[in-house]
Amino acid sequence: MALLKSAAMEFTEQLLCREPAEGQGKLSLYASRGYESRTAWEDSVRTRVRHHEHPDMIEIVPNKPEEHPTIISVDNIRDHVTDTVMVRPYEAAYKVYLIEHAEMMNAQAQNAILKTLEEPPAHVIFILATTEKHKILPTILSRCQIYDFERMTIPGIINHLKMVAEKEGITYEEEALNVI
Repeated sequence: MALLKSAAMEFTEQLLCREPAEGQGKLSLYASRGYESRTAWEDSVRTRVRHHEHPDMIEIVPNKPEEHPTIISVDNIRDHVTDTVMVRPYEAAYKVYLIEHAEMMNAQAQNAILKTLEEPPAHVIFILATTEKHKILPTILSRCQIYDFERMTIPGIINHLKMVAEKEGITYEEEALNVI
């Protein structure tokens, strides 16, 4: 799950660094937020996401995650989603809801979030991080883009390294790629 959470956090960073669609403002997002450069703004976004401090990233975790994940209750969904989803993002173009261990949502919680997923506001993105998508209601899955992350194989890594080396014009020894 750590790898999945890491990928979800990286995706969240990318989403929060995006500019809104064209025509939604003449000033760039970073300039309108008082940053001198896009790089300074992106660095700020990344730092705050990594420290779980970004105001437009709402993390929803199971009750008592320090022990082990137990359940994401309907109250947890209501408190974090239903009551806040219509509020516009504070700083970014989007508000990102990251639901860790989404398979731990009970039936009532899944039904509560389903209402929002049926007609989500344009400024809202949900990331349901789970290793057990079969535990998510089919009606929820039908409203999602699904990305299955898998570990790369050794031959896959070697082929990727070859491609990068050839693209960059770097000579290599076949055996060296196996060592890397």
